[in-house]
Amino acid sequence: MKLVRRAALPLLFAGAAMPLAAQQSDAFPFMAGQRQNAPANTLATFLRMLADNPDNVSALVGAGGSALDLGDAQAALGFFVRANELSPRNGRVKAGLGRALVRLERPLEAMQNFREAQQLSTPEDDYIADRGFALDLLGEPERAQADYRSFLSRRNSPDVTKRLAISLAISGKREDALQVLDPLLAAQDRTAWRTRAFILGLTGEVREAVEAAALVLTLRELEILTPYLGQLPGLSDAGKAQAVHFGNFPADGRGPRYALSDFPEFATANSGEPNAPGAGLVPSGQAFGQNNARTAERESRREARRRER
Repeated sequence: MKLVRRAALPLLFAGAAMPLAAQQSDAFPFMAGQRQNAPANTLATFLRMLADNPDNVSALVGAGGSALDLGDAQAALGFFVRANELSPRNGRVKAGLGRALVRLERPLEAMQNFREAQQLSTPEDDYIADRGFALDLLGEPERAQADYRSFLSRRNSPDVTKRLAISLAISGKREDALQVLDPLLAAQDRTAWRTRAFILGLTGEVREAVEAAALVLTLRELEILTPYLGQLPGLSDAGKAQAVHFGNFPADGRGPRYALSDFPEFATANSGEPNAPGAGLVPSGQAFGQNNARTAERESRREARRRER
C-alpha cells in the first residue's frame, strides 16, 4: 500500500518554533508547545555524568528520558539502546525503549518492550501512557483508553488528557471526548482548542471541525488542513490515529500504514493475560537491543517498503 505522508499537517499545530529534531520526533506533534528549560538542564547533567563514565546505565536512562521530554526521540533511542546493551534485563530501560520507539512510529517494537518491562515488574507509570499511544496507533483504542485512564487516575497530564480525548473520538464517542477535554478548554489551553477541531473531524462533524480550527489557525494553515479533516471519518481506527498524530494518510484513503491485524503472529491466545492491554503482543525472535538495534531497524524498514508496494 502506498502512503501519503503529509509532513505539513502535524507541524501546523506546533504552536511555536522548535528544533527540527523535536518537530520530527514528537509523539504528539500537534500538541507540542514551548519547551521548558528544565529538561535541557537535566540532560546536560546526565551528559556530564556520561562524560565521566560512558557505561553509567542510570545516566543513560536519565539522558534518554530528558531527550524525550525535549522531543528528540531519535537521540533518546540511542541512549536507551546503549543502556540495553549494558543492562539487558533492566525494566526501566525496556520502558524507555518503548517510549522512544512509539514516538518514532514503531508501535509494534514499542509494545514488545513495554511487555518486557511489565514482565520485569517495572512500575506502570514509567510507560503506561505511551503504551496507550502505541495501542491507538495499532487500532486498539479501547485498550488505549484503559491505559490513559489508569495513568490519569494517578497523575495529572494535559498531554495524556488530550490523547484520551482523541482516542475517544476515534471510537466515535464524541460527547465523552469533549467532556474529557472541557477542563482544558475552560483553562484556555490553546492546544486543547486544536484538539477539539480534530475530535469534531474524527466524529464526522467536518463543518464544525473547520469552524473550530478557524479559531486557532491562520487562514493559510486552515486551507491546508481542511481537506484532511474531511478524510478522517472514513479511515480505520489505526488510520485515524496515524493521521492525527503523525499526519500519515494512506494513498487509497482507507487503510492505515500499520495495524495490529497486519501481524497475526501476535495472537491473544498465546497470552496468559488475555484481558490486559497489549497482552496478546508476545515478542518473537531476538529481543530488541543487545547489539541487534541496527538489525531490527533494517528489518523494520524492509517490512515498511514491502507493505508500501
